[in-house]
Amino acid sequence: RFQEHFVASEWAGRTPTWVELPLQTSVAGLTVRGRADAIFPATRAERDAGLEWVVVDWKTSSSPREAEVGAAAVQLACYRQAFAAWRGIDPATVGGAFFHAADGVTVRPELPDGERLEQLVRLLGEPPA
Repeated sequence: RFQEHFVASEWAGRTPTWVELPLQTSVAGLTVRGRADAIFPATRAERDAGLEWVVVDWKTSSSPREAEVGAAAVQLACYRQAFAAWRGIDPATVGGAFFHAADGVTVRPELPDGERLEQLVRLLGEPPA
């Protein structure tokens, strides 16, 4: 089923420039490390929207409820920031998406940046009370 969903998705016809790219950045005084599953050059439509690259995180789960998307977007936002710094480009030119293989849905959340990203990382990085 996962394979069928992938083959039917927009991602099947695209070739990533990087796969499993290790990234690291500092946000709110914390070092954030991770691996971007795939980074694709922007399509014509994405370029028209101001993007040069799209960071995609593959998920085996079904697409989340809207309330769950915000926390997950922090992960992509950190990847975007790290990738942009590594490439020496404006983070605004890097988009992000989650592809949920269980239902074949791509989710493109709004990615926080700047002070908002720092606030969210501080909140997520705090140990539970």
